[in-house]
Amino acid sequence: MPTALENILNNLDDIANNPQGQNTDDQTDNSPANNEQAQGANLFTTIASSVMSNQSSSNLAQSGLSSNSLSTDSTINVNCTINGTTIINNSTLCALEDDDDGNFFKKMWQAPWNYLIIGVILLIVLLCFLMSAYKGYQYRKGMKKQSMYQEIASKTKREKLGNVDLILDYDYTQAKLGIEILQVRDLKFGRKQVEEKDLEVYCRVYLLPDINKYQQTLTKSKTFSPIFNEHFYLRCVIDQLDYRQVLVRVYRHFKFVRDAPIGDAVLTLSKTDLQLGFSSIPILSHNPNLDDPLGEMSVTLRYNANTQKLGVTIIECKGLKPGFGTSTDPYVKLTLRIGNKIVRKDKSQEIKRTRNPYFNEVFSYKIPPNKMGLVDLLIQVKDRDFFGSSHEIGSVRFGMEPDSEKADRQWEKMIENLRKPQTEWHFLMPSNKQ
Repeated sequence: MPTALENILNNLDDIANNPQGQNTDDQTDNSPANNEQAQGANLFTTIASSVMSNQSSSNLAQSGLSSNSLSTDSTINVNCTINGTTIINNSTLCALEDDDDGNFFKKMWQAPWNYLIIGVILLIVLLCFLMSAYKGYQYRKGMKKQSMYQEIASKTKREKLGNVDLILDYDYTQAKLGIEILQVRDLKFGRKQVEEKDLEVYCRVYLLPDINKYQQTLTKSKTFSPIFNEHFYLRCVIDQLDYRQVLVRVYRHFKFVRDAPIGDAVLTLSKTDLQLGFSSIPILSHNPNLDDPLGEMSVTLRYNANTQKLGVTIIECKGLKPGFGTSTDPYVKLTLRIGNKIVRKDKSQEIKRTRNPYFNEVFSYKIPPNKMGLVDLLIQVKDRDFFGSSHEIGSVRFGMEPDSEKADRQWEKMIENLRKPQTEWHFLMPSNKQ
């Protein structure tokens, strides 16, 4: 039963025991008015107690009351009179019960609780808006930085600054890749005029995509062709060599300012063609994209000239760069163009909360052999945001405008070896053309 009715019972008990609100030590007043008030209080208390316990009318009759009660479906009808005056009836009890049931909700919408509830709702909406705005700001900032890096790399990627001579070997027992840096030959600085006597050079060796770990040679000074002859070991399992690259970055040392990278020499590894032994790798201008990797993707290409079907298999991705937080909800979007016309768009399933999604999805396109030279295939890896929108992590492009030498080589191998699947790992690049 409601709490308000119980409070009424407690108050009536106090009135019955002490009609005039006197102390128990005072003398009791036995006047008829006081006796009638106490009797009325006792009657009301007895009736309300009977209602709370769902007693029958016989319990009320034993109390010596003039009352009528009927219990039907847990509802008790009560009508009690004293000296012709109605003390309590069914409508009075229903009013008490209804008033107590709605008391909580009425209080919640009274000041100051109504203002507090509205304030909490507005605060939650404001926090969601700020999170969305911050994530959009970070995404735009990252895309601006990536586009700047791509522009710098595209302008200077054909500029050769020298060569790195090295010897590559692999220890199968300890799963270690050995790299011996012999020398850097014919080092150039583009348009900069650098005197040989002021030059101090050293090299750092990376095993991409891990750009945070490296090994460094000693510093050589006063020469454009420094000789190092230093051996380094990098731990790498043979099965992982298909998507690894050796990066030899040449630095110029300064005494009072931060050292600056001169150029990068990149060697792509493959477990089927490891290219062990001596290699001379060209040094190209410094590529800032390598400093902030977006992730990698494994793609299989296969073309059947008889059925005129191009099969594209998205196997998996590794080390995807999160746009916000520490994880991603990635999916892959494929856009096929023939010439300047978009022929078809496809989308893979979305994998929740992972930076290393495994898709293994196959997409098939019917393309005549005479139009294979006009194909432009863009494969984008996207991240689903909190509010349902999505942003691009990176992409790989095949066909007319490949975004890397490796993508161009895989496409050519597919054309040369029809019906034979060609699988490669690719570093994701920011794409400008959507």
